[in-house]
Amino acid sequence: MHFGEGAYRETEAAIQELLGVAREPVPYLHPEDDPEARIVVPTADREGAWSGPYEAGGVWAVLEGDGAVKVNGEVREVAFTGAHVLLDHGRHEHGVLELEVGDGVTCHAVCFTPGLAPG
Repeated sequence: MHFGEGAYRETEAAIQELLGVAREPVPYLHPEDDPEARIVVPTADREGAWSGPYEAGGVWAVLEGDGAVKVNGEVREVAFTGAHVLLDHGRHEHGVLELEVGDGVTCHAVCFTPGLAPG
C-alpha cells in the first residue's frame, strides 16, 4: 500500500497482478524516480514568498489567489490555488530565485525538488 506521489512502478505491478496481465512497466515519470538515479539533496523548503540562492532540480511555489507573480523577471499568471512550477532544470543546479508576488496572490511556501547529480 502506498499513499501520495511516487512508487509508480510498484503500483503498476500490483494493478497488473490483479488484472492477470504482464507488460513492460511505464517509464519513470521523472528521472529522479528511478531507484538507480544519483540525486542531490535540494535546498530546504521556505515559508512564504522567498527569494535567494538555492540548489535544486526544480523550484515550486504554493500559490493562492487570482493575479500574477514575477519569476526572475518573467510574469506568470496565477489561475488556480496549489503548487506551481517556477523553474525546472532537469538536473541539480545552483541558481538564484527572484520571486515577486503581485496583488491578489498569496505565496504560502517555496519548495525545491531534487535533481539528478551532475554527470
